[in-house]
Amino acid sequence: MPKQRELKEKRNTLVSSTTRFCDERLNDEYKELCIHTINKLYRKKQSPLETGNLEIWAAAIVYSLGSTNQLFKKNNPFQVGPNTITLHFKTSLRTVQQKALEIKKILKMTEDNEEFYVSASKGKFYSAAMGKTLRMILKNMSKK
Repeated sequence: MPKQRELKEKRNTLVSSTTRFCDERLNDEYKELCIHTINKLYRKKQSPLETGNLEIWAAAIVYSLGSTNQLFKKNNPFQVGPNTITLHFKTSLRTVQQKALEIKKILKMTEDNEEFYVSASKGKFYSAAMGKTLRMILKNMSKK
């Protein structure tokens, strides 16, 4: 039971850290996605949150959602760069990028998975999905 209590404390710390960042730099939708991501990692049978630096986890959660939602592009209304994230959490960019890749792999956070998109990015998700579907249909038609 102490292990579970410790893990819950880590989860709560991560929620506080990412919430603070989202309140300062992003919006409620990103905040909710961060909490959703933390909860998914927390509920894993072998939670990856059991080990590692919490500041790196917090930065990597924001980074993974940011990269999924094109947050680093200049035309994004929130446009937060990777260095802004790492400076806020006092972490190394390379370490955060590696941890973000781990998160994306664990949670299957791909361009095909709408679960981790903010509403502004969902149109891009549907466009990408439709494009992929159309290419598959055309490929199958050309085989006939």
